[in-house]
Amino acid sequence: MSAIGNTIRSLRKERGWTQIHLAGLLEVTQSVVSDRERGAMGVSHSERKRYAAAFGMTLDEFDTLWRANKIEQTIGGDGIPVINRAPAGGIVDYEEYGVDSGQGFEYIDFGQLSKDQNLFALIVTGDSMSPTLEDGEYAVFKPMDREKSNGDFKDGSVCFVRFSREYKEQGCTIARVWPLDDGDLQLTKDNPDHKPRLVKREYVEQIAVAIERRSKLN
Repeated sequence: MSAIGNTIRSLRKERGWTQIHLAGLLEVTQSVVSDRERGAMGVSHSERKRYAAAFGMTLDEFDTLWRANKIEQTIGGDGIPVINRAPAGGIVDYEEYGVDSGQGFEYIDFGQLSKDQNLFALIVTGDSMSPTLEDGEYAVFKPMDREKSNGDFKDGSVCFVRFSREYKEQGCTIARVWPLDDGDLQLTKDNPDHKPRLVKREYVEQIAVAIERRSKLN
């Protein structure tokens, strides 16, 4: 369960509300509320405003509350740090879903790869990159240089993309990255139900290339 999801659940229960009641206030289905509470889907900036209003709070009050419940990060574990869960679907605020490489809430052993201190891992959420990356899988990423591609990056590589604060939707996602001639980036998903997204390179703060995956820890 994510920090936001846990906070939504706690606030709902404090008020004695069912998921159906909260869904009615938000004008969404009960399954949407359930997915957010379980952390199966991220909560966008606009959604956070709606949840805050439903609970009679300002957005700042709501954000302060859930950020206080974030998973405690540790440094120096044995293996590749799992920094958090990251969406293979929409964009999720990286205040919750991303931290600098070197910190994690758990660490995984990927053999020789574990010796590279620049690598980090994520637990994939959502189905937009299926069948390449499935919901719940662990994916290992290698950060690339902001200004140029390196040997691990090819057009259409599966990447972790973190957007800058100036972008209309703050956060991160997982997608295939296709550099365009005009300098923009096209982000595509393997699941055809998800539409491509065009983003100016200046709005991308970080790109890391997926180099390994695992369905579960050994």
